[in-house]
Formats: sequence, C-alpha cells, structure tokens
Amino acid sequence: MAQMLELIPSSRKKKNGEIAYKGVLNHFIYVEERRSADRITWVCEEKRKSECSARLQTNLDMEVVCTELNNHRNHIADSSKLEVLEALRTLKLRAVETQEATSTIVATARHHTSTVATAHLPLADSLRRAVCRYRVATLGEAVPEDIQTMVIPQRFRCYQQKDVVTGHGYIEQRFLQFDTNEAEYDEDGERVYDEPRIVVFGTANGLKILRESQDWFCDGTFDVTPKGFSQYYTIHCRIDKGQLGVYTLPCLFILMPNRQTCTYVRLFIALRYYAGLTPLCCMTDFEEAAMNAFKEVWPDVHLSGCFFHLAQNQRKKLAQSACGSTSLALAVTAEPALQQQVKMVRAMAFVPLADVEDVWDQLVASLDQRLRPLFEYFDKYYVGKRQLAGTRSLPRFPREVWSMFERTRDGLPRTNNSVEAFHKSLNAHFAVDHPNTWQAIDKMQRLQQSLDCDIVDLLAGRPLKRCKPELLWVRRNQAKQSIVREYDLYTDKIEFLRVMSINLSL
Repeated sequence: MAQMLELIPSSRKKKNGEIAYKGVLNHFIYVEERRSADRITWVCEEKRKSECSARLQTNLDMEVVCTELNNHRNHIADSSKLEVLEALRTLKLRAVETQEATSTIVATARHHTSTVATAHLPLADSLRRAVCRYRVATLGEAVPEDIQTMVIPQRFRCYQQKDVVTGHGYIEQRFLQFDTNEAEYDEDGERVYDEPRIVVFGTANGLKILRESQDWFCDGTFDVTPKGFSQYYTIHCRIDKGQLGVYTLPCLFILMPNRQTCTYVRLFIALRYYAGLTPLCCMTDFEEAAMNAFKEVWPDVHLSGCFFHLAQNQRKKLAQSACGSTSLALAVTAEPALQQQVKMVRAMAFVPLADVEDVWDQLVASLDQRLRPLFEYFDKYYVGKRQLAGTRSLPRFPREVWSMFERTRDGLPRTNNSVEAFHKSLNAHFAVDHPNTWQAIDKMQRLQQSLDCDIVDLLAGRPLKRCKPELLWVRRNQAKQSIVREYDLYTDKIEFLRVMSINLSL
C-alpha cells in the first residue's frame, strides 16, 4: 500500500496568496519545491540548516510515488517540531472557528504541548498577536464598533447543519435570514443606512415551521444582547407531538436596536413580505410597542397577553401603592382575606368577554376599599373606566388580549413561561453578559445546531424531556379548565371568581 504525505497548513502563504502547506512523512517535515502537471517535488525542511538533500515526489493526491532520494543523512526526525506545527495549526483553527478569549486559546495550546515542544513554541505574546491576526484576516474587524456599518463575515452568515439525507457529514446552510442594511432601499434605489439596524438569524426549516404554525410566542431578553444592540428578541412556535408532548421551539433570533413601535413594524414587515410569514395567534408579554406593531402589519392576528405578566403587573401595582403607613403589598401578605380578593381580580381573566363588564362591576362593589388602587388600575388599563354617560372608555389593553377564557377552555397555553425558560437557558449557554457581536452570532450558531438535534429527536419519536410537569401544576390546570367549562352553571359569578381564585397563586 502506497504511503500518503500528510499535509499541515503553514503559517506562510504562497506568492499568489494561496495557503502553503508542509508535508509530513515518518515524522520528517517537507516543504514544496516545485510542481508539474502530475507530480509535486518535496524537499526536507532542514535543507538549508542541516544541508539535508532528502527529497521525495507525490502525485496530486499526495500519494508518495518516488522515495529513492529520501535519505536524511545529516539529522534525525524531531517529533517536537511536528508537535509545534500541530499546536500552531490547532491554535489557528480555534482562533477562526470559535469566539474564545485570545488568552484562553493561547493558554490551551501551551498546556496541551509537551515540555520539549513548548520550548520551541513562539512566546505567549507572539501567539496572542498571531490569534488576533488570524481573526482579523478571516473575520475582518475583530469587534465591530459601529453596528450600522459593520460587515458580517461569511462564516457568520451560514452554519454547519447535519446532513439528514446521508446521516453523516455537514451541509452549509444559510443562517443570516434578513439584514435591514442589505434589504432596505430608498426611492432612488440606494441602500438605507440611517435607520437603526435589525438583523434576523434562523434556518429555512425554522421559517417553514413558523409558516405552518398557528401559534407564535414572542419575547425579548437583554442580558445576552450584543453591545450596540438593545434587545435579543426571539420568536417561537408550538409543536404538538401527541404522546411525546407539546413543545415550544425557538425559530428566529433577532438583534434589535431599540424597542420602538416603528422598529417592530420594520421587523414584522420583513417577516411578512420577505419571508412570507402570517401568524394566526401570537402571545407576548404586555409590551405595547410590539402589540401595536403586530396589529399594524397583521390586522387579523389574534393577540394574547401572557397571564404570568398580567399577574406580575398587578403585583407591581400592589408594591407601588400605599396602605396607611405601609405598602399595600405588605398588607395583602398579612391578611388572607385580602389575598383572596387580589386573586379574584386576577380571576377576571377567566370570565367570558361578553360578561366582563357586569362581573367586574359586581366584584368592585364587593372588594375591600383598601384595594382601591388595584381595582382602579385594573379598571383603567384592562376593563375601561366608566364614563358619565354610562359607557366605558377604551382600556389600554383590549379585553380580548388578556382574556384567558377560550384558551383555558381549549387547553391552550396561557403564559410565555416556556419562552422565559428558554431565555434563562440562553443566559447559561452564552455564559457572558453583553458579548460582542461575533461572540453572540457564534453562540447562536452552536445553539441552532443543538436545536437541529432536538428536531431530529422529535422526528425519531423521542421526547425532548424526561421530567413530567409537577403534579400540583397538572391538578390546578385541570381544575381551571373544569371550572371554566362549568361557567354557565354558576348563577353567582362572584362565587365563580372565588372558586377560580383557589387555583391561582398570589
């Protein structure tokens, strides 16, 4: 069997700019001397230093075809030099393929070489400069200072996806789905750079899942937002796999410059007209800018506010309100009767839309007056304040947004908690607050590869989680659904609120 010459990239390039390679055979190192149509002649690396005349020839497939002159009379093979070459090759690969800190890459390279080889490595300071050079040469600007003018390198525009057809290997897939700097033009056909930049990452499969999904779940997080951007926004969809369970999977990762309505509108227009996405239902936290933008771009979309955030907003109001010399929140904590009434206000979300006004009026008449700040707040923002003419003003959040009657009756999610849990795991995955843009995209690529594996598991009929929901949560959820379905049986609607409040947490 013919011997093969192993190639290792050199730190130097050829005159034409191509990467130069060194060859290794039997622990001896060779450099290319000349090349013909079908053969390459290699000479010993020690030709000048040790006046070694050893040489060999390979075909273009690096198969050794001639070794008659391959005789190293003046020296022996130095395995430490080969180890140094391999260490430098690994250093370069880690520099361009990861976003690890420069000092970490250098320390790892030095740690994993033998004592003898370490003595032949360049100094640590030289290695650090080399890592920076590799990154600048491959990625362009190491850390973009201006997100408006930064150019995203090709390696961050794509990612390596497992080849599901052959079952092995990887296929390069598009990862940068939309960039306003590359898609927005003015009336004269010139690119628009003065608008705050929005960058959308995801996969073709993620877009396909979103197109086929009826329910979207959207939320933003801030700790892992790259420097220069304001928010890391994610769009998820709900996948029902029957006995395997129901899962909420992230489909798009979006870097947002701010949280203004006009910016959300630009994002959603891109998703609608460039990606062909039209959601039927969408759940968000009670962020007015995003909700207004959804309605502007998709007027027919059914918006739902997250019940957890509805409760959270009420808790904030209690903490901000006074009750005598203490806060209203402390007064509620000390009195079980007040606790139940607070939960009854929250239970209004489970009343049918047609009955909200009448049931609310009955509840307000029965509430302890110390809770006036809470029911005035709920009246203004969620029900609509009663006018002199007997009509009600429009609340800030329409009743159909916060109503959970139909979602509970139909067994649909009432919260964005799955998205919140994903963002919590995202913080652990990033392991750093406010990374630079390249670090953030690199983390997103790795996360996407993990999500691809999750989808393969689902296709193979495997659940993504072993743990089952807590028994108490399951029982309370079943109780809420049963109470809602029996709503018409309650002649006293205050009693309905009281029963529902038993299954709500404070």
